[in-house]
Amino acid sequence: MLEAALRAIGFEVSGLIARVLWTQPENAVTPQTHMLLRVELAGGSWLVDVGFGGQTLVGVLRLQADIEQATLLEPFRLVQLDGDWCMQSRVRGQWLSLYRFGLRPVPLVDYVVANHYVSTHPNSNFVNHLNVARTTSTGRLSLRDREFAVRRIGLEPERHTLGGVAEIREVLENEFLIRLPAHPQLDRRLDSLPGDRLG
Repeated sequence: MLEAALRAIGFEVSGLIARVLWTQPENAVTPQTHMLLRVELAGGSWLVDVGFGGQTLVGVLRLQADIEQATLLEPFRLVQLDGDWCMQSRVRGQWLSLYRFGLRPVPLVDYVVANHYVSTHPNSNFVNHLNVARTTSTGRLSLRDREFAVRRIGLEPERHTLGGVAEIREVLENEFLIRLPAHPQLDRRLDSLPGDRLG
C-alpha cells in the first residue's frame, strides 16, 4: 500500500477519498470509491494518486487551485467547486474532470467499504468489465473488454477491437506486460467479453 510505504520512509501522509467523474457529467453524484493521498513536503501539500484507469495521473500535483501543472503526459489542474476540489486533465484541448474530493482525512474502514463496493457490487464498472491501463513515456494504453486504444500525445487515438481469446491474451501480455496463466476458465471468461469478435 502506497500510504504505508510513504509513511515508512518518513512522509506525513493523510488519506482522502474521491467521487469519480471520468466519463460522467460534472454534476454526477457517484459513490466515494477512489483513494488518493495528501502528502506534506517542504512547507506545502501535494497530491499523490496511483490512478484508476486510462487517465491516470503520472506525477504529483501541488495542492493549489487554478494553476496548470505539467506532467510527463497531459497537463493537470485542480479547481474548487461548491466546497470540493476537482482534479482535471487537459485532453485534446479540453479540461475534463477525473474526480471530486474533500480534504477531510479518511479512516481505513471507509476504504474497506469502497473496495467492497467496487469489487463485488453488480453495478460496479470493475465487476462488469475488463479494465486495463498502462502509461508509457509517450502516451497511454487502455483496454476495456475488447476495445484496445493507444493514445499518443498530440495524435488522435488508435482504436482496435480485439477478436478471439488469443488476440486478447497477446495484447494483455505484450502491451500491458501481464503474465496470464493457461487456464480454461480464464479463457472462457475472456471469450465472453462484450464487443464485436473480429478476426
